[in-house]
Amino acid sequence: MQQVLKNESDYLIFTLDTSQHRKFAYRVLNEGKTKLILLNITTPIKSWEKQHPMMYVGFDHVIGTKMLASHVQTQYPDSADYGLMYYSPGYVSEVRGDTFVKKLKHQGGYELKRAYFTHANRESAYKATLSMFEREQELDFIYACSTDIAFGVVDALQELGKEQVVVNGWGGGDSELEALKAGELDFTVMRMADDTGIAMAEAIKLDMEDREVPRVYSGDFKLLTKQDSVERINQLQQRAFRYSDR
Repeated sequence: MQQVLKNESDYLIFTLDTSQHRKFAYRVLNEGKTKLILLNITTPIKSWEKQHPMMYVGFDHVIGTKMLASHVQTQYPDSADYGLMYYSPGYVSEVRGDTFVKKLKHQGGYELKRAYFTHANRESAYKATLSMFEREQELDFIYACSTDIAFGVVDALQELGKEQVVVNGWGGGDSELEALKAGELDFTVMRMADDTGIAMAEAIKLDMEDREVPRVYSGDFKLLTKQDSVERINQLQQRAFRYSDR
């Protein structure tokens, strides 16, 4: 990160996954030599209003989470017992995990039986799921805060013979879409991924032309379930990766 400061680039695209990232981004803003685009965050940071990033861009975690919660409510209209697999402690866990809990808490008889923080990877989610079922034998679903976590949960459920427990994905990348087609994941929110790349390119172009740049850009989500046809999944996949051609 220090090398980035030495290079004095015109633009820097950066994320805020950790407190260290946040400190570094704040330093970039204070030095004022490089224009900062914050990726994967769509809520402006109030304390940075005087020296704010050029743009916040990504997919609103809260919107995606509420879409997942609404789908759960359609599948379990009255009540359900569930477990939750957080990301590592921090921003993503708050906006994806806590938002989900709050949404269900205010509507219906949904009871959170167990919640675990993970190391944001497949292995830790697998181990946490095994631990969860040592304490809670009957769960209707497990809410996962990321793709890797979802697959760790699936690994454990398969080992335990509890494939009937519903598991969501988060983001709708290629691996999740294949898992939906195979029936290994039950539902997910799919990001129209290339939207953010286009938005960042357009923002830089506008700035170079001395034109106003939107402060926030939030990309679009689509809800997908394992009941969706392969044709619909493929169509959305082509739209999401229309430029990156994944």
